Amino acid sequence: MIILIGLIIGLIIGLFLQIDIPAEYSTYVAIIILAALDAITGGLRASLDRTFETRMFVTGLLGTSLIAVVMVALGERLNVALDLAVVVFI
Repeated sequence: MIILIGLIIGLIIGLFLQIDIPAEYSTYVAIIILAALDAITGGLRASLDRTFETRMFVTGLLGTSLIAVVMVALGERLNVALDLAVVVFI
């Protein structure tokens, strides 16, 4: 339930704030949003199964996001489209 409340509050704040993200960071932001959505859906599923653990949710969210961003950054350094691999990874 806390997850849904946080999601709704975050969506309301995001709709009313004007945040400009530079174009060079757009890939990173998209990958982080994708990783966050993956963690949220996993948290909702665990909550429905009554096996939700906050520590597991937070570490999964941060770990997946970190790995995804590192892979995208490495792909940009090597001039390879690793962001597509990240989408499959998540």
